[in-house]
Amino acid sequence: MRLSKPVCVLLVEANPADVQRIQIALRQFKDQPFEVMRAAGPGVAPKKTVDSRALDMHFKVTWVVSQAEALQKISESNFDILLLGLPLPDSQGLSAVRTVTQAVASAPIIVLLNQEETYYADTVLKAGAKNYIVKDTAGYGELIRVMRYALQRADVETQNQLLAAGLKATSNAIIITDKDMRIEWVNPAFTQLTGFSFLDALGRRPAELLKSDIHDQLSYQDMWQKLLDTGQWQGEIINRHKDGSLYNADVGISSVRNKEGVLSGYVHVHRDISDSVVRLAISEVLRQCIPLPERFKKVLDILFNLKTFDLQRKGGIFIRAKGENYLSLHTLHGVFSKEFIAKEQRVQCGSCLCGRVAISGKLLVSDDCFCDPRHEHTFQNMQAHGHYIVPITFDTEVLGVLFLYTDPYPTQAESRLTMLTQVGEMMALALRQEDARNALEAARDMAMRASLVKSEFLANMSHEIRTPMNGVLGMLDLLRDTPMSPTQQDWLETAHSSAHTLLDIINDILDFSKLEAGKFEVELVDFNLVDLVDDICALLAGRAFAAGLELNCALPVPMPPQWRGDPMRIRQVLTNLVGNAVKFTEQGE
Repeated sequence: MRLSKPVCVLLVEANPADVQRIQIALRQFKDQPFEVMRAAGPGVAPKKTVDSRALDMHFKVTWVVSQAEALQKISESNFDILLLGLPLPDSQGLSAVRTVTQAVASAPIIVLLNQEETYYADTVLKAGAKNYIVKDTAGYGELIRVMRYALQRADVETQNQLLAAGLKATSNAIIITDKDMRIEWVNPAFTQLTGFSFLDALGRRPAELLKSDIHDQLSYQDMWQKLLDTGQWQGEIINRHKDGSLYNADVGISSVRNKEGVLSGYVHVHRDISDSVVRLAISEVLRQCIPLPERFKKVLDILFNLKTFDLQRKGGIFIRAKGENYLSLHTLHGVFSKEFIAKEQRVQCGSCLCGRVAISGKLLVSDDCFCDPRHEHTFQNMQAHGHYIVPITFDTEVLGVLFLYTDPYPTQAESRLTMLTQVGEMMALALRQEDARNALEAARDMAMRASLVKSEFLANMSHEIRTPMNGVLGMLDLLRDTPMSPTQQDWLETAHSSAHTLLDIINDILDFSKLEAGKFEVELVDFNLVDLVDDICALLAGRAFAAGLELNCALPVPMPPQWRGDPMRIRQVLTNLVGNAVKFTEQGE
């Protein structure tokens, strides 16, 4: 059988007979089976079996006879357990226990007492020993039992220390409460997140410290009901810092029960998700259909609600024009001096903090303006402050820089820096979309201007063509009154009809052009509707007769003759309607 790693034992005992007895007991242990009761499958009774761990356990014993030798061995080697006999030649009683305990804090110490020394038992335990045995009565089983217990207890204590260290080191806030929800322990991350110290929190309920009154009572009732039903609750809560400001937290609460299943307390884990909420809110703002400077100011307002920016609450945005080697001030939010506004209208790339970020394209954190040599621009009455300088980057191109004033020495937590970097990227996307929108609007305006010019040209041209066409029609009407042969009369009618058709086309072009140019006007004059309808029917009667149709006009008898409107437009509409009826009717009336 393959043996496990040996248990290293330092035996400190001046009596050779006791040493021999202990060594024999330890050697015998690995050769004897260690029976235990094991649970079998469902419905099968437990049965005896051999504990393989006990069979594998074996000991490597180092024997010394004095405290000095023990301390020397402890400094040279690592031991899993110490068996310390009392008294020693160079040390008496409790002094030996205390001295050895200080020298080897991690390994458990078992004190070997003589029968007449049992009154030392409680005292040696208080001095640092983990357990004791009486040499005259300690057989094989008792010695192994005590050693095993001491080793297991040392393992548990080590694990507890690691667990406590892990809880203290985690970035999430941890709260441990009793069954009545009164706080028994908090880790340093809780204090960093909320501002409440351990003494502030001890004995108080989390709700007393953190409740923001944002959520209604029904929400808390649902939380407690789920805790009672399942023993766990997970959700997002808006909590309150010690200074009164709010933060968003992802909270998990789990109940803790002892071996008997009785509730003993709760463990709360709070993760600050304010940055995630801020990132989502900024994304929604940047998608709004309002001017870009207003969107950027709303972004700054959202960032100012984070605790880091409470003191200053100001910042701004520089934009870098394509191909230029300087930044232009685009947006300011907060209180700035006239000196600052005048001097910071333009910043050369590579100058001061913002100019450096415009070149590097990497986020920059400045702890204190008076201690940072990169902070080259100074102003009268300037107070100590820090900075987040965030590149507004699209792909690898720096489109601008977001600068934020902070309290001195702002947090450089990875989550915060990641959030700010993503905000810069979202702002860069908004800038690109704004550029695309402006280019599209410019192209649309240019097309509308071109269309307007075309319409004005057509309107003018149509007007110029209509004037001579009216002259042609007038001459043809005069020519009708002169003697002509039938053939000449037929030619004249054809010319007259063609001229009227061309004039109608010219009128339509003129009206369409006026509509596009925004110059279409409607008259409001008195006219006789009956006469207008009769004229239209008389005009189109010949065309209907030529098509083998009969055109009849019937008007309601009570209809008044006088109307107010635009007779020319009404004439156009009716002429088009009746003309289409004649054109597309094959027979009838």
